[in-house]
Amino acid sequence: MFETIEQLAITTADNTGWGIEVYYDKVISSERMKLLSRNVSKTDWIIQFIEGNHLDTAGDQHKLSQLIELIVEYIKRDLLIFILERCGYAMQKSFKPLK
Repeated sequence: MFETIEQLAITTADNTGWGIEVYYDKVISSERMKLLSRNVSKTDWIIQFIEGNHLDTAGDQHKLSQLIELIVEYIKRDLLIFILERCGYAMQKSFKPLK
């Protein structure tokens, strides 16, 4: 089911980067699930995971626009699943890394 977003925070990280946290009104995963992890170097990295009621996306100082795109894609995918389920299609959420 499509969950309501309660809070969205964009933060700066101590290791020179950005973070975007999306908090939902309900638990979306009972365990920590890594959706994306790419660690090329200290200045080229990005990670996205869900845990409990939040989606956490973070990356180096040059990745803010990419982080926003990842959040939007996750929300669009979640909304599409909700719409299809409301139309009678049985689907399971797939937590595959986004490209």
